[in-house]
Amino acid sequence: MARPPKRKSLRLSLSDIVTRQPDTTGPSCVVTLGGTSLYAPNAEWLNAAIERIQNAIEHAVEEQLLLARNHLEKLTRDKLGEKLSDRVLGAVLGRSLRFGVTSMLPCLTIYGRILRVYFHSRNQVTVNKKLELLDGLLAKRTAVSVDAAQSECFPDRG
Repeated sequence: MARPPKRKSLRLSLSDIVTRQPDTTGPSCVVTLGGTSLYAPNAEWLNAAIERIQNAIEHAVEEQLLLARNHLEKLTRDKLGEKLSDRVLGAVLGRSLRFGVTSMLPCLTIYGRILRVYFHSRNQVTVNKKLELLDGLLAKRTAVSVDAAQSECFPDRG
């Protein structure tokens, strides 16, 4: 009796998620997060991959009080151990922000640009306390150095 051909296992990596519709004629699944559409060959796998990326983002922001975006992206990629496009990571970060698990604090740099820092929503109380300390410093002086702000907010650090 002839055996049926073995099914080829679907071994996908996070780099298989693309933001442009694939040219292939095979089946493709799409999930739209914000204004970004994510495409992959398998719907179940894509949903699991998005969950995995979101969990890695949330784990990264939970470990630190505040994270700049580039540091958040690096920690997320390190946790995942796979290559991941910036657009895919940004779309899933937007999902985490929309769900309210991750929060963002816009900061004005000395060059007049906005630096967005991210934090886990569980750290909201701690972030608010640090901002109150900084507000008190700024009420006394017109400018505060980074060293003075750090020693006020984190007195245990050397």
